[in-house]
Amino acid sequence: MRFPKVKRGIAKIYLAEILSLVAIIPSTIVMFILASSKDMLKGDTITQTAPGVIVIICSVLALLLFIGSAVLGLMGYASAAKEEGNFRNAFFLIIAGAVFMLVANILQSAGVPGFIPYFFTSLSQLMDLMVTVFTILGLIRLSVLYNDVRMIQKGTALYKLLIFIYVPAVIAHFLASLFSGSVVTALLVAILIIASMILSIVYSVLYMIYLYKANEMLEE
Repeated sequence: MRFPKVKRGIAKIYLAEILSLVAIIPSTIVMFILASSKDMLKGDTITQTAPGVIVIICSVLALLLFIGSAVLGLMGYASAAKEEGNFRNAFFLIIAGAVFMLVANILQSAGVPGFIPYFFTSLSQLMDLMVTVFTILGLIRLSVLYNDVRMIQKGTALYKLLIFIYVPAVIAHFLASLFSGSVVTALLVAILIIASMILSIVYSVLYMIYLYKANEMLEE
């Protein structure tokens, strides 16, 4: 095994992606229940109904899964960063993205106009995008060292596909921040968000398969 620390790191990143994907299930259940039952929006009744209890359980489960995913991912990048520079860049970008998202949440809570929190949220999304980019670039570089042509081709295809995932989400967020209140805008935002979610899930599966193949390659 030529890169044991990268190997251990990729294994953790792969598991983190699985947890993140699984977390979508309870999150979707929560959104479905809240959207279909107006009573769930009332804080004094949410714990007094069966759907309300399900909302609480699924919310906690989703939160735990997302936290577990974040911790595992950070540990994975910290390990892989010791042997490959692209993973080191990704590690610092994860930290930067978390800081930008925290700033955006603070500004929103303080009632700052929508465009400024949107700017920091967009920066956080860009950091997330770049983390994936540097991960793929790191694996492509290692694939070159292993002379694995198929991994190089798959990594390049995933790299190019990212733009189709990122653009709809950014447009939806932009429209929601600057043109809130319009029925047409709300419908367009909903369509873009749904399209982005579907593309993100498909991409996550392809990305997980790529990480799994990379894990196999690094065993040599």
